[in-house]
Amino acid sequence: MTAQPPGPVIAYERLVIHRRLLAWTHVVLALIMAFIYLSQFDFSRLAYWRRGFGVFLTFILVPPLLPYLISAIYSRSVVTQDRMRLAGFILVVILGSVLMGLLLVSAFGSISRVTQLALFAIQAFIYSWAAELLLHVE
Repeated sequence: MTAQPPGPVIAYERLVIHRRLLAWTHVVLALIMAFIYLSQFDFSRLAYWRRGFGVFLTFILVPPLLPYLISAIYSRSVVTQDRMRLAGFILVVILGSVLMGLLLVSAFGSISRVTQLALFAIQAFIYSWAAELLLHVE
């Protein structure tokens, strides 16, 4: 017997599952990165109960969360039914998150805030590039 390509219903169900898996992966990694990033700040002098602290915290969290937002949106639009390509992309996102987390906790030495911002931009570019190479099939 030869393996037959999946029918349209199975292909659609696989796409739905892959999109959910991509979304959950991005959400979990973004939350972990947000906690790592926030651990660098000293909030002891801030009045967290005051009005406007949530907006302040949101602006602080934009740089580390932006690569995951960009990657989640783009990878959702180009996701494929191929499981190996999806696994490869998820591996790239996980490895990039681990590397960025290590950089943020100064495992390789201290880096400045400007360098951190540049690294977040590079991270977003790498995730988009990986999504294009691994997930986009025409």
